[in-house]
Amino acid sequence: MSQYRVKKRAARLKTKYKKKKSLWKNQGFRLIIWGIILACSLAYLLLFSPLLAINQIKIISPAALADITPTIENLVNQKLENHWAFLSIKKTFFLLNTTNLKKEIETTMPQVEGVIIKKEFYHTVTLQLKERVPRAVWCYAGNDACYLIDKAGMAFQTTFEKTLPLITVENSAAPTALPSQVIEPSKITLILQVISFFQEKLAIALQNCLTDGQDKLTMKTQEGWEVYFNLTSDLEPVLTNLSLLIEKTLPPEKRKNLQYIDMRFSRAFYK
Repeated sequence: MSQYRVKKRAARLKTKYKKKKSLWKNQGFRLIIWGIILACSLAYLLLFSPLLAINQIKIISPAALADITPTIENLVNQKLENHWAFLSIKKTFFLLNTTNLKKEIETTMPQVEGVIIKKEFYHTVTLQLKERVPRAVWCYAGNDACYLIDKAGMAFQTTFEKTLPLITVENSAAPTALPSQVIEPSKITLILQVISFFQEKLAIALQNCLTDGQDKLTMKTQEGWEVYFNLTSDLEPVLTNLSLLIEKTLPPEKRKNLQYIDMRFSRAFYK
C-alpha cells in the first residue's frame, strides 16, 4: 500500500473519531439528555413518589350522614389506590381526579345532595358533604313503595314513615334507581307552597295530596273535604282567594258538610 493511501486512510479515521467525539462534547446534545432525565424525574415525583402521596382523608358531614361516612371513606381509599406493574401505591396530590370522585359519590350515595372536594397540599383530601333534606313523602297509587323527596323533586330514600306531608301520584311508575327525579322542580315547589299554606296560614290539617305530577293537584283535608288546584305558574292569587273564602264564608261550623272547593277557575266553587 502506498504511503499516500496510508495517510489518506489515517486522515479518514481521525476525522471519523473526531466526529464521534464531538457528539458527546456538544452542549446542545448534553442539554437534551439532561432535560429528558429531569422530565422523567419530575414525572415520577408528581405521579408516583410517596413524598406527594395522599394519605389522609377528612370528611366533614352532618349527623344525618354519619351512617354512610365510612362507606364514602372506603370509596375514596379505593380511588386513591394506584396500581403500576406489580406495585400498589397511593395516588399523589396531582393524580387524584376530584371531578370523577365527586360525580361517583353523588351518583352512588342518594342521601348526598352535593360534595365539595379539596386537595390540601400535599398529603390530604377533604370532603364536605351536604345532605338531602326530605320535604315530603312521595307514594305511588296502588303501590307500597314510598320515598323521601327533597325540594327539587328528587326521590332519594325508601321510607315507611309518613310523618312528613304525604303526596300520592297517580298513573306513574315507581323509580328503578335512586336518586331519581320524580317530578319537575317547578311543580314540587308549587305543591310544597300549597302544603305550607294549609299548615301555616289556614291551620287546616291535611290527610293527603293527590297529583298526576303535571297539572292536577287535590288536597284532601282531615276534616273530610277536598280542594282542587291547577299547578299553574302563579298560585299566590288563588291561595289569597281561598284564604278569604275560608275566613269569610266557610268557618269551621259551616265546613261540617262541605265536600269540595274548586279553585281551578276564575272564581271558586264549593259544595
